[in-house]
Amino acid sequence: MKLINLFDGDDNTVLKSGTSLHSICNRFLKKIGYSIEKIHHEKIHDMRGQFSHPISILYHGTAVPSLIDVDIAKGRGLLIYPLQKTTHPFVYSIYEAINSSDQSSSLRETLSHYYSCVQPSSAADWIGLPSTSNSPLQKFSPWALTMPWSSRTPDQLKTIRESTALEENKALGHRLSIEDGWHFWGPISATKLDIEIQRFTKLLNSMQANGFRRHNGHDGDIRAVILQKKDDWRWQVVGGEHRAAAICAFGYKTAPVRVLQVINRDDVDFWPGVCNGSFTRDEALRTFDIIFHGELPQVSQRWNTSDC
Repeated sequence: MKLINLFDGDDNTVLKSGTSLHSICNRFLKKIGYSIEKIHHEKIHDMRGQFSHPISILYHGTAVPSLIDVDIAKGRGLLIYPLQKTTHPFVYSIYEAINSSDQSSSLRETLSHYYSCVQPSSAADWIGLPSTSNSPLQKFSPWALTMPWSSRTPDQLKTIRESTALEENKALGHRLSIEDGWHFWGPISATKLDIEIQRFTKLLNSMQANGFRRHNGHDGDIRAVILQKKDDWRWQVVGGEHRAAAICAFGYKTAPVRVLQVINRDDVDFWPGVCNGSFTRDEALRTFDIIFHGELPQVSQRWNTSDC
């Protein structure tokens, strides 16, 4: 068995006085592609075991995000897809990989199929607004899509996602822009597909070894907004798309999520996207209802049918 030398130099290297255990471990881990990072805990209002309705967050929550347990069946990912194997492409891809003897090949096959089938032409196309509409979203690329209850305009979100794509790809050792693809839909480049397979494979290995684990750090939870309609509600992923899909694919029935906002359908006239003209009132309500009821727009339906 070959031992990995923990220190620089030859096997006779002597540690200098004051060398920390952290630096020793980091030297070792870097040689096998890992590193130690400190988790900076964020303030969270833990309402697990107390949550029964979105209104309770408004009255019992604080100025910090609330942590609640949610039903997976009520979840929506990639903005619009119900978190189910038959409707959500990531859930389906992970489920198939779990049950495959060659996870990487399985992921490549299912994700390639999805990204080749689902290619929205505009931001409006992704939420099913007809091409004949006068929506400002018709002129924006799909990754500029904002939600009508978001304070960010399409221009602002477009810039944010372009920057995020660069950072995420760079962190994985690639200099790719969003023009190479955004993981929500196709088309994507061959290298971007490799990146997504790498992300899924790492997540699968972690889940199979450790199950699902959360922490109070910045990226320690799935982040969500609650969509409320009268006495019923859904939750929409706004951070942690891959984890949300994996939890569903592994058969979890509930999961902890960090709620950032509660959106009430009755407040449509106050939604920022309506007030700034990104959506008409009818378009905003249509967008809410499509997501709430899991009614997929035409562009996102073809990937799991024989038509593609």
